[in-house]
Amino acid sequence: MEGGIEAFWAWFSKNEEKLFSFIENGETDAFFEQIQPELAKPFPFLKRTPELCIEPKDGRVAVSLADFYVKALTCGYEKLIAACPDEVKARWSFDIVR
Repeated sequence: MEGGIEAFWAWFSKNEEKLFSFIENGETDAFFEQIQPELAKPFPFLKRTPELCIEPKDGRVAVSLADFYVKALTCGYEKLIAACPDEVKARWSFDIVR
């Protein structure tokens, strides 16, 4: 999982401008098509597509990650959020929801 988390943030950082642009332009389907497969990679035990909610607010984007009441996923998302690079935090926030 640790290597997968690092790989996710490397991918996210590389694609952050494009992802942010999708949201700014109302292209949420494109955003989800890009991020969901990448978000699944660090969690191979997850047998479904990761679900998340986005909320643009004041030039930033809040991303809520659904943990489906799965303890292993909750712990994994906590590690993912803790590893979020500072430069990503400038325009994005992440939290876990049930």
